[in-house]
This record gives sequence, structure tokens and C-alpha cells, in this order.
Amino acid sequence: MDSIPFNFFDLSYQDFGSWIKVQQAYIDNAFGENVLHTGYESGTGYVYIMLQNSVVIACAFGQDVEYFKSFEDFWNSEDSFECYSNLLNQ
Repeated sequence: MDSIPFNFFDLSYQDFGSWIKVQQAYIDNAFGENVLHTGYESGTGYVYIMLQNSVVIACAFGQDVEYFKSFEDFWNSEDSFECYSNLLNQ
């Protein structure tokens, strides 16, 4: 998987919609957590942010947002969570 530098001008309308969903999920669920990295994963179409608490908030093709416990889980397509609070309570 190749993560490319985040450039809004390279995003399709679906990818930009995913970015908006990821940002809204961050604001609604994790506002105040430090953001370590943002990116676009060209192989899967995921737009994501990685938080300092190791959680990754991701979305592809305008679908529902997914939450991963770690960047490793995200990168390896491990189990995701539909809800931030469920991930934290895991």
C-alpha cells in the first residue's frame, strides 16, 4: 500500500466526501486528540487521520467512517469499529 502526501487537488469528489466525513467524525468523537498524520491511501481509496492515541479514523468512497485501533490495524486491514466509543471500550 502506498500512502501519498495529502493534496486536496488530487482527490476525486468521492474522496473529498470521505475527507469531510473523517473530519466530522474527528470533531464529533475525538476533538482535542492530537492529529499526528493525515493521508490518502491510493491502493484502497481510504482518506484517514491518525491520532496521537493511535486511533485511525478512515473512510473510502464516501462510505461510513471506520475506526481502527492502530495504524498497523488500518494498514493490514484488520478489524475496524463502526463507533469510536466501541473502539475505546474494547
